[in-house]
Amino acid sequence: MKENIIEVKIRKWKLRGTGEICSEVNLEYDGEEIGKLYSDKEKTIILLPEKYLSEKYKDFSPIWLLEFVKFKFKGKNGWKLKKIGKLEEKGEKGKISLKENPESEKVWITDENPFENYTGKSEIVFEKVNANKNPPLPVEVVSKKLIPGYENNRIETGSPLFYPEFSKNLINDIWNLISALPFNIETPVFVSSGFSTGAPHKIFTFFFLKNYKEEIKASLNIIRANPYRVLSEEKEFVNISEVSEIDND
Repeated sequence: MKENIIEVKIRKWKLRGTGEICSEVNLEYDGEEIGKLYSDKEKTIILLPEKYLSEKYKDFSPIWLLEFVKFKFKGKNGWKLKKIGKLEEKGEKGKISLKENPESEKVWITDENPFENYTGKSEIVFEKVNANKNPPLPVEVVSKKLIPGYENNRIETGSPLFYPEFSKNLINDIWNLISALPFNIETPVFVSSGFSTGAPHKIFTFFFLKNYKEEIKASLNIIRANPYRVLSEEKEFVNISEVSEIDND
């Protein structure tokens, strides 16, 4: 049975997969084969031929990746995976690991999901060792809910849930809402604040006296009863609920 090979192009990139919805794609950059991007799960990569992305959707990349999926990259000709989404090869936690199998093939594996709770535009950065090449591949991160026909291995572009259509309608709705607001959305609306070394405001003094009047009266009565008393500190055990401060002692 002849495989249905799908090929899409963007900038200097060319990607080939066995079907519009697949789990692995071969990558070529500027005429050079660099390797294969894939995952252990099925149906995680979507390639959209030009017939799906008309002039209306020209701002969208023809390569879509599903969220919540760990990806792998098997490099060729000295190419490696440098960055994918939020994960970097030399990140603080080493989130992209290098594995070498007995056939001396180098495979980069994402230790975490590079696209977690995230949809929208992103990129994958590859690098050719000792060649000063690190071209980014623009991708779209998409939820299965925004790929009508996904479960049946087809893409239904006429649905309002089709990712590009849904995204454009959502952005237009937000813009229409913003444009109807009675103020300029780009104008700062915050009020700056800072510390003051001057006397407290009379309103602050009023509410302080009002809220703590009984405590103040009791303190004044104690002082008035024995105004010349020498102040001292007494230590005693109290309940935990009565403790207000704990020091090193």
